This record gives sequence, structure tokens and C-alpha cells, in this order.
Amino acid sequence: MDEAPPASKRQCAAAMTIVLYPERRYPNDWIEREVLGRKAEIRICAVAALAGLSAAERAGVTHLVLHGMDATAADLAAFPDLRLVLRTGPAAIEGRFVDVTGHDIAERADHAMALALALHRGVWDARVKLRRSAGLYFGILGLGRVGMAVALRARAFGFRVLFHDPHAAPGVEAGLGIERARRLQGVLLKADILSIHEPEGDTLLEAG
Repeated sequence: MDEAPPASKRQCAAAMTIVLYPERRYPNDWIEREVLGRKAEIRICAVAALAGLSAAERAGVTHLVLHGMDATAADLAAFPDLRLVLRTGPAAIEGRFVDVTGHDIAERADHAMALALALHRGVWDARVKLRRSAGLYFGILGLGRVGMAVALRARAFGFRVLFHDPHAAPGVEAGLGIERARRLQGVLLKADILSIHEPEGDTLLEAG
């Protein structure tokens, strides 16, 4: 029985997960490396556009993570082994690749809620007077995708959620079981905890 020919270098590279972050948004990559471990190679660059990447930096890349950097079909075609594009921000992406946004929404909402609870429960300051969550107002400025995810998490902990967002669709508060403040001052005066969100190129304000 004839043996199968050895895999080419191209096939070996394609079989390995190589994740490229072309925008250096953070000073280090320890979180990515801790999550992915030895399952993937991580490459982090700092270019103004995908066209600025060298052939060596693009070689073998299977997963591309974009935040604010746009990608045309021609840009993506320059990655011969690309299988997935993950968008974590307002980047405009063309082409046939899957655009996944939910992962970053959950990560950011979880982190915002964790920080809020740590402050509320005096984790970092024992002098904080402990109060039960039930009945307290959790204020949200900006009810975009992440702000909405934070609102649902706050409700699960028993907070009364109050938000202000002039761009939020009419009646969204009824669907989520939260309250709307027509004016900014309405949130600032009532909120026991305030979660502030910033615009990121969407039609709604969302957490940053």
C-alpha cells in the first residue's frame, strides 16, 4: 500500500491556528496567550492598514481580529490561509468571511458588571458601607449592544436599572424591564452605581 505524500509546509501552516492582531491596542498580549495557550500562535503588529503588513506577517494567518481597522475583499484575499475574521469594534469588513461580534460584547459586559459589583461590595475598600442590590439604582449611560448586556446582568442581581440614551429605540425599556430617563440629570441624580458607555461608530451608544 502506497504511503501518503508528506504534507507541504503550506498545508502544515494551514492546519495550525495563527491569530493576527494588526492593531496594537494593548501593551501586551498576556490575556490572549493565557486563553489560547499552546493551541495557537499569536501575532501582534501595529500597522495603520492591512496593506502595511508584510508577506511574512500574513503568511499562515488563519484568524484575523479587527477592531477599528477596515478590511476590503482585496485586503482579505492577501491572506491565503484565512478562515475567520473576528470584529470587536466598528471595523467595516467585506468578503465571504464570518464576522463575529458577540464574543466581545459578552466579555466587556461581564467585565463592567464585575467591576461594578467589586466597588459596590467593598472588595477594594473595606470602608464601603454594604447595601443590598435590591432596590438600588444601576444607572447606564448609553444603551447600545454592550450597555444592553450590562443592563440584563444588573437586573439579574436585583438592581433597578435606569438608563439614558437619546438614540435608543422607543419602547426598548418595556422589552427589557428597565426604566428610561429622558434627561441625563435623571440618571445622575438617582443612580447608586453608574456604568458609562461611549460611542463606537454604531447608531447606538455602546460600552467602551
